[in-house]
This record gives sequence, structure tokens and C-alpha cells, in this order.
Amino acid sequence: RHYPCPNAREWFIRNHRPLGADTYEQLVRPLPVWTRGDGPCDVVDWLIESGRLRIDPDDPAHYYNAVLWNATLSAAADAVLVFHGIDRDGNGLIRDVEFSFVKRDIFERDYVPCDEPD
Repeated sequence: RHYPCPNAREWFIRNHRPLGADTYEQLVRPLPVWTRGDGPCDVVDWLIESGRLRIDPDDPAHYYNAVLWNATLSAAADAVLVFHGIDRDGNGLIRDVEFSFVKRDIFERDYVPCDEPD
């Protein structure tokens, strides 16, 4: 089975290669990820401080909450935050972050861990 991923056209074009009529291959790029047990993360801190991510420790089924793709979405406490893009200024300060939630079982099934890119 294949499932659609909601994203902007520009992101789709930038991250896929056309193979033929209505057939695309996603370009493989290592993406940073974070889970609740990973410890401090400046990107997650920025998302929380900017109001882009809300954490609800009293509701493990809806632990992560954010507006993504113009919809309010939530994810369980064991979900993985996948960072599709982290925009930093010349001083290394975060200006914007593109991210999504991935259910733990989907992450373990569909993602392959790799070393950090050079």
C-alpha cells in the first residue's frame, strides 16, 4: 500500500524525481529526527518557544500538537519528530523548521537509520 503525504507542491518538486506519467521517486536525504527520550534539542526548544509545537504531558495519546499543513495534528508520546528542513541564519540561529510527526511503528517500518551526513 502507498499513502499520500500532505505537503506543499514546492516541497514535493524539490524532494522527488519524476520517473514517468504520475510516477515519482523520493530523493533520499538523511533527515534529523528526535524522540521524547533523546534529551535536549535546540530545534525542539525553538518549536516550543515559538508556539509551533505544544507538548501535553497529561495526554500520552495526543502528546505532541502542532498546526501542520493548515490542520491541527497530534501524535502519541512515542512518535518520532522528523525534521524535513531547518533554516538557520548566518549566526546559526533558527529561523524556521519544517517538521512532521511519524507514528513509531511506521517509522520503524519505513525509515532506515543512517550516519550523519558529512
